[in-house]
Amino acid sequence: MRLLFILTHVTYPPQEGAHEQTLSIMAGLAERGHKVSLIACTKSLQLFDCAAFRRDLSRICLVKVISAPQSYTAGLIRNICWNLIKGVLPKLAPEVVHEARRHFPLVDIIHVEGISLAPLFPEPDSPSVVLSSGV
Repeated sequence: MRLLFILTHVTYPPQEGAHEQTLSIMAGLAERGHKVSLIACTKSLQLFDCAAFRRDLSRICLVKVISAPQSYTAGLIRNICWNLIKGVLPKLAPEVVHEARRHFPLVDIIHVEGISLAPLFPEPDSPSVVLSSGV
C-alpha cells in the first residue's frame, strides 16, 4: 500500500512522544513493504534534521519539510479561512495542499495528523484521507 503522512509541528529527532510513536509506526509499515512518504510541517526548519531523518529512517521517503511557525489554533483558523476564500490566506495551506495533490495519483491513503490541517482535506479528487488530532 502507498501511504502519505502529513504531520504538523514535527521535529527530528522527535522531541514529543506522539511524534516518536507516529514515526515508529511509519517505520514499521515501511519495513513490512508499504511505500511510506512524509510531508513534515515544523515550527522551524532548524528543528528538523533532514540528513539524520534520511539516515535513520531510510525506508521512509521524505517528500518535503515545510516551515509552519503558527500555533495549532492559528493554523486551524487560517486553514478554515483559506478553504473558504481559496488562496487569500496563508502561505502554509496552499503549500501543504500543493504537495499533497502532487502525490494523489501516487498514494492510496493520506494520513493527516494535526487538527490545524483538517480543514484542508479531503479534496474531491483525493485518495482516502485519515484525519488524526494527534491525541
